[in-house]
Amino acid sequence: MEPDTRPARKPDWCRIRHGAPRVIAHRGHAERFPENTLIAFRAAVEAGAEMVELDYRATSDGRLVCAHDDTTERCVDLKRSPESKGRKISRSTTEEIARWPLLHKGFKTSADAFVPTLEQAVGEIRRGGAVPVLERKTGTPEQTIALLRRLDLIGQVCLQAFDWEFLRAVRAAEPVTPLAALGKGAFSRNLLPEIRKIGVDVINWDYYGLTAGDIRHLHQQGFPVWTWTLNRELEFHDAASMEIDAITTDAPDRLRSFLDANGPA
Repeated sequence: MEPDTRPARKPDWCRIRHGAPRVIAHRGHAERFPENTLIAFRAAVEAGAEMVELDYRATSDGRLVCAHDDTTERCVDLKRSPESKGRKISRSTTEEIARWPLLHKGFKTSADAFVPTLEQAVGEIRRGGAVPVLERKTGTPEQTIALLRRLDLIGQVCLQAFDWEFLRAVRAAEPVTPLAALGKGAFSRNLLPEIRKIGVDVINWDYYGLTAGDIRHLHQQGFPVWTWTLNRELEFHDAASMEIDAITTDAPDRLRSFLDANGPA
């Protein structure tokens, strides 16, 4: 068996949950507000999310900003900002990106509906009392670690990524940083030796790739299990009954209401 390189002391939110799952808001309150924006993060906390997930990318001037996509096509209002058509975050400066007006069906424009820096986003989420869950899309481990150190956030946020080599590099540089390994498709227990060697704290897996047996086994091995992205009541019920530790959702208000009314099963 590979040695377990996870830190001995962990925040409560990255331990196995006994009771109803925690609520993780996916890109903020993404069902009602433009994703990965300050207004979406604020609304998620107000809706009862204990944790708020976001995506971040590196800009051409070396900053980290909140965005899932590299391109403008899906989230930017190109009618209001035709000059941003075809632009990429990776080839744009932070100042340029901050001027892009963001879209959401049925949402009227707001001063808070812009692409925030990662620093702004984390500050907004923590002011509301929630835990930031930072999903790295691009950017070096050094960029992320430098930001967390500068803001004194080591141990205060969770970093997650599909790129496990990124997680390995972060763990080597910052042994106490909580890490979540993202994955999709059918979960294989053959991955556990690699997961232990990297030293991640949490398994955050595609819901439809998990079984109740997988979750029990991972709990027995000391790993909390989070899942994404569930928005229907039937999914909430099934995930809670399988003793998932945290559910990621676009609708934190609905999930919070469901859990308050129904409990863990």
